[in-house]
Amino acid sequence: MIMKKPVMGGEDMAYFLREVPGTFFFVNTPKPVDGECYPHHNSKFDIDEDLFWKGAALMLQGTLDYLERA
Repeated sequence: MIMKKPVMGGEDMAYFLREVPGTFFFVNTPKPVDGECYPHHNSKFDIDEDLFWKGAALMLQGTLDYLERA
């Protein structure tokens, strides 16, 4: 599914990254309800758990890349 408009999520991660090197990524796994994808904190918000593997694969690949360079 393609997002209709960009999300400019605000996170506290920037403060952590000033102190410790790291990364932040946003995994979007919307699940349409009644043909619409609702934002977080909406009573109709839902996630497509079948897409969780993408986030897990991203984290695993990052770990493997890090260990390969160590």
